[in-house]
Amino acid sequence: MFLDVKELAVRKLRIRKTYAPGSVDFHSSEIKQLDPLEVTATAELLEGQIRVEGQLDTKIELVCARCLEPVVEEVNRAFDLFYAPLPKDANPVSPQTSSNSLAIPRQFGPLQLPLPIF
Repeated sequence: MFLDVKELAVRKLRIRKTYAPGSVDFHSSEIKQLDPLEVTATAELLEGQIRVEGQLDTKIELVCARCLEPVVEEVNRAFDLFYAPLPKDANPVSPQTSSNSLAIPRQFGPLQLPLPIF
């Protein structure tokens, strides 16, 4: 998913995205996504920064740290994130186009969708 900064300068963008189970890398083999990850958000350009505010919902399976049995958790989290341009002297990283990233022009660098699970 890409955000167009020129379009953000004119209006807020509504984001509605669904990530199928297995398409998001949680960086842990102990987390298994059971339901689609639903993301609804708005993005806007605000004082030179990109603000992405929204909600994510899914169901995951984890391993209990105490008994080591599988535990199913509903994840319903609101997020409110701000992204600023890279400093002019920074070495920009090229945006990744993985299924869980928001990529925008190089001056802003790659943005990862928030996944605050705990």
